[in-house]
Amino acid sequence: MAHVEIRKPDIIWIEYRAGADDPDRYRCRWANFEFDRENYSLQIMSIHGNFEYGWHPIQPESFINLCKSFDSDYLLSKISESTVVSSQKTYDNLLDLIADNCLEISNSILPEGWKTNIKDIVDENVSSSDLLFFEISNLFHQWNFDEIADFEIWECIETKYPFSARVVVEVYMKYIKPELYKLEE
Repeated sequence: MAHVEIRKPDIIWIEYRAGADDPDRYRCRWANFEFDRENYSLQIMSIHGNFEYGWHPIQPESFINLCKSFDSDYLLSKISESTVVSSQKTYDNLLDLIADNCLEISNSILPEGWKTNIKDIVDENVSSSDLLFFEISNLFHQWNFDEIADFEIWECIETKYPFSARVVVEVYMKYIKPELYKLEE
């Protein structure tokens, strides 16, 4: 037998629209923030994509009070993953790893233009730390850098949050969070 349930969740909807004179209008034109107070979930729909996360209800703290306590790093870690390779930092870390471990090894083969080769691999793989690791690991094996452990390569790869998530969190912190303090609880 079919079961039909009607739910009327307790949701607060806060809309952000950049004004014509707003200096942030080129970064984010619009975003909608949906705070589900009953289910402790935040859903963000924006020009940069959709983000969402749900928390376990904390009693007696209200969901809005919980949302008031978010800082940028915390909210980013909930709605996104740090997956975009920070190319310059990663490149510098890999050069340091080679300098610290491999330049004195007699059987290592560093071809001419090896720094450019590493830079190109890093730049071509900024969207995937897994693929970057695979490419650098293979390259190091070709150069007989077998004494470098996989975890050392992983430690060189620095990532950051995608631009879209960072912008949405900036909007939250600058425009939405102050509005939460105006709500009656």
